[in-house]
Amino acid sequence: DALKALIRYGAELNIQNKDGQLPLHLAAFNGHKDIIHTLVSEYQCDIRPQDSKGMTCFHLACAGGHDITVKTLIENHSFDPKEKDGNGRSPIEIAAVNGKDNIVTLLETTYECSLKETTRLLLASQRLIVAHLLLEQETPYLPSPQDSAGLNLETVSRKKNHSE
Repeated sequence: DALKALIRYGAELNIQNKDGQLPLHLAAFNGHKDIIHTLVSEYQCDIRPQDSKGMTCFHLACAGGHDITVKTLIENHSFDPKEKDGNGRSPIEIAAVNGKDNIVTLLETTYECSLKETTRLLLASQRLIVAHLLLEQETPYLPSPQDSAGLNLETVSRKKNHSE
């Protein structure tokens, strides 16, 4: 296993990047639940350190959109699905801001978390602004057929044409 080889050759498990993130944080953000398991169970790494923004590996797994890693951290490592980061943001808000609708749905349906209506409205307005800017630039980028807010290029285009 590559992780164990790196450690055998002197890789430092407690080294931080410029954002104060440890290898554990990076594994969570990238959805490497097996690496998290190895670091915690075989090398006794602390599962709860925060980076310089007050985010734990759980918050970063939510930001990265990795539902299996999020479930594993809640169910096997007792993370609270409503625990806020150092900036007062809940995991569901972190997922929503990062466009990880799969995590928003998971936290809402399985763990009874909810987004504030103001957060939902803010995110929807941001998506409309982005769509409007894309239309003005006449960029060849085509967004997904429809996002979770029911927006697609056609509906945004119709709204733009009616408002002019």
